[in-house]
Amino acid sequence: MELKATKYAIDGPVATLTLSRPNRRNAWTGRMHTELRWVLEQAEQDTQVRVIVITGEGRDFCVGADSQALEGHGAKGRLRPGHGP
Repeated sequence: MELKATKYAIDGPVATLTLSRPNRRNAWTGRMHTELRWVLEQAEQDTQVRVIVITGEGRDFCVGADSQALEGHGAKGRLRPGHGP
């Protein structure tokens, strides 16, 4: 998976997942949700990983849902399809 809203790095037993939308204060999107779930699955499958650190790029961890992204979903009357369970 190409990561666009997150970054993933492994250093020994530590996996670091970084929410990477600093221009939007790391506001949460459907894309970020999908990437986070994928990264967690990768870390779980890696027998060397013992710790997962989740952090935010820039000065904010995550300010919550991205209201601009939600407006687009509301205009469509639904969330974007393709997000698995």
